[in-house]
Amino acid sequence: MSGQVGRTPDGTIPPGFSDQMRAALESLKTHLESAGASLASVVKTTVFLTRDSDFAEMNDIYTEFFGQPWPARSTVVTGMVRPEFLFEIDAIAYTGKS
Repeated sequence: MSGQVGRTPDGTIPPGFSDQMRAALESLKTHLESAGASLASVVKTTVFLTRDSDFAEMNDIYTEFFGQPWPARSTVVTGMVRPEFLFEIDAIAYTGKS
């Protein structure tokens, strides 16, 4: 799954980091489930933050959604194409299906 951003199902972009991250992870979860996978199927994520000051909060929320064994993760602080997005996540999932 690529480019999950903090947008709610109705298209709203929440103003705060926490709400954006939760929206993105809920979207990721929904897309994975529609493909017959789950968050437990995720083996690697890349998290893009716009502010390094959000790292601790990101880590706390991330652990609410992902359990052990934790997926491998890279975290990058960078700009976004649209400045209202504070966060983006990519994920690679493995289901064992071919």
